[in-house]
Amino acid sequence: MERRNLPTFVGGIWNPFREIARIENELNKLIGEVMPVMKQVPAEVQVWAPRVDVYEKDNNIIIEAEIPGAKKDDIEVKSSSYKRRS
Repeated sequence: MERRNLPTFVGGIWNPFREIARIENELNKLIGEVMPVMKQVPAEVQVWAPRVDVYEKDNNIIIEAEIPGAKKDDIEVKSSSYKRRS
């Protein structure tokens, strides 16, 4: 939503909130001109993180994840530098 150009001086008194709104408008215009692509980010570019539970059971690390449409055989889990904390 774009704010109206509000005068920073009302009745001869400086209003800092109107000045902040003016600066916000200017920054939004500048960002929109410099990075117009950011307004239209395709859905496939958005970050997706599945629901994951990680816990230890019988001295093993168990990872349970909800990944709709994926088969168990299609998923690979890698780990590195695992150090057990006591």
